[in-house]
Amino acid sequence: IGHALLLPTLALSVVCLSVTTTEDTENPAEVDESIKVEDTPAQTDGEASLNEEADAMRISQQANQVLQEQALFLDPDLTLAKIARKVGIPARQISAAINRTASQNVSQWVNHYRIEHAKKLLATTSAPITQVYLDSGFQTKSNFHREFSRLTQQTPSAYRDASRLS
Repeated sequence: IGHALLLPTLALSVVCLSVTTTEDTENPAEVDESIKVEDTPAQTDGEASLNEEADAMRISQQANQVLQEQALFLDPDLTLAKIARKVGIPARQISAAINRTASQNVSQWVNHYRIEHAKKLLATTSAPITQVYLDSGFQTKSNFHREFSRLTQQTPSAYRDASRLS
């Protein structure tokens, strides 16, 4: 009985540590560059800001591409850590890039994709709304309705009715 309880606990601990370590580990190239500060000319605040903006755009585009191509947003258990692993960029960099480029947090960003998918389903199928929100990656009806109304300014039912009229 002791082994049956200890083994899952140890496995969970290893997984948690590996996720934390992966998120906290910096890119070795970035570490090497920081050592060679003397070799690079000093940047002005404007140049640094432009570089940060370009990096944020690049990271955001990579994350968008992976999220869409792999339809990660349909996973109801999607986390920033999972996105980071799929993109191959540390989670905090993805979060900062999304905050900067999309002016929203990662949860809102993912929900935008989910709502777009739900809108397609509502317009093209007669599936019940419960099935639509589950198929779109939402876990609860209340969260789906709140996000759908926030982004479309109408309820899912009203959206479906309006899309059938057009």
